[in-house]
Amino acid sequence: MTSGAEFDAIVIGGGPAGSTAAGLLAKRGARVLVLERERFPREHVGESLLPASLPILEELGVRQAVEGAGFLKKYGATMVWGSSPEPWSWYFQETNRTYPHAYQVVRAEFDDILLRHAASLGADVREEHRVVELLRDGDRVTGVAFEDGSGDRSEVTAAVVIDASGQQALVANALGLREWDEFFRNLAVYGYYRGAERLESPDENNILVEAHADGWCWTIPLHDGRSSVGVVVDSERARERIEAGELRGFLDEYVAQAPRTAALVAGAT
Repeated sequence: MTSGAEFDAIVIGGGPAGSTAAGLLAKRGARVLVLERERFPREHVGESLLPASLPILEELGVRQAVEGAGFLKKYGATMVWGSSPEPWSWYFQETNRTYPHAYQVVRAEFDDILLRHAASLGADVREEHRVVELLRDGDRVTGVAFEDGSGDRSEVTAAVVIDASGQQALVANALGLREWDEFFRNLAVYGYYRGAERLESPDENNILVEAHADGWCWTIPLHDGRSSVGVVVDSERARERIEAGELRGFLDEYVAQAPRTAALVAGAT
């Protein structure tokens, strides 16, 4: 690490990637600054974890806190995909005896747990702090300029800058490094339903993934009584309607094209 820098690492973004990176570094004695533009807890989509996340939570020392939050244990997935209209399920224990389940998390709670834990490990976590510029020495990023919640601007340097800003991709965009995979240029429209039905036992905690003519749907049960439901489609096909603001109609139309998904939410709000 560069001894002349103010921090060993600056992490842009306090979501799961940022808080994990910050926590692991702080645990090893590094001086870490986390700059998060929002105030946690905050809503976010992406609730369905995989077992590969569990050894990371254990390394951080936060798995017990995650388990204590009461999130539903996810043992696998149920699919309606391919030539058959009948659902079929697969289970993590078939290939992973050490970690036979993951969790269906409410991201507002899950992300907040991880961020607070990073702070408890010694990371300097600053919420409502937005990175507005990268500081550079030639091709090397040496720090960032940021604004706090009052709009006051500051600059800070570090040996390493970690971009965990998600879809913003601040560093990749600023340095012209971002490349798109044309096959995966999709978008999702999603909502949360109360009172949705669950799959039959033993699959009641599974994510349901159901294909439709233009893509696929997900349904994820959550421990607070809601279900996360989304439709994934090609971005170009959907862009005009999305920009026109027809989000609810768009969601309803594609859910109706997925009969298993539609049946789960038929009586839900």
